Amino acid sequence: MLTALAAGGAFAQEFATEKSYVSAGCGLMFGLNMITGSDGGSIGRIGAFGFFDVTYAEMNAAFFYYDITGDDVAGIGVSYALFGKWPFKLGIMQISPLAGVRLIIPITHKTYSGFNYADWSNIGLQLGANLDYPLKGSWYLRTSTLFSICFKPSDSYFDDFHTVYTFGQTFKISIGYKL
Repeated sequence: MLTALAAGGAFAQEFATEKSYVSAGCGLMFGLNMITGSDGGSIGRIGAFGFFDVTYAEMNAAFFYYDITGDDVAGIGVSYALFGKWPFKLGIMQISPLAGVRLIIPITHKTYSGFNYADWSNIGLQLGANLDYPLKGSWYLRTSTLFSICFKPSDSYFDDFHTVYTFGQTFKISIGYKL
């Protein structure tokens, strides 16, 4: 047991001596989520985002175009996310596993079959990782992949027994600057 505590302490010391940082950046994103329930289908998203990053947390905001396959529904939306993360070095790169919550808000839309997509804001959980590759000086290139599960919107169009609204993947590429 003492060996396990010593090893854990040495491991924690490595992270405790890492330099804390603050950074910000922007980039492009692409996502594809599958819709659960009897309707099925998918929601494609493409857009731009910005992020603010401190050593163990990240906030980001995105502006994107979305299109729901199988329906004549498309529009523009925004999303806000807050993540906790645990960065570590791998050679010259930094990998940051992360987990957090995301709020999606449609701001323009097409309406069909009597319901309004603007009422379909939803919240979800995201898990994934960032990979930071240093460029020149304080600049770095960041790639991210995130798996998300979004819960049923307030307008319950889907069957009552379906709690999960969508699940899928988001890919991001961005450039950041450590302040």
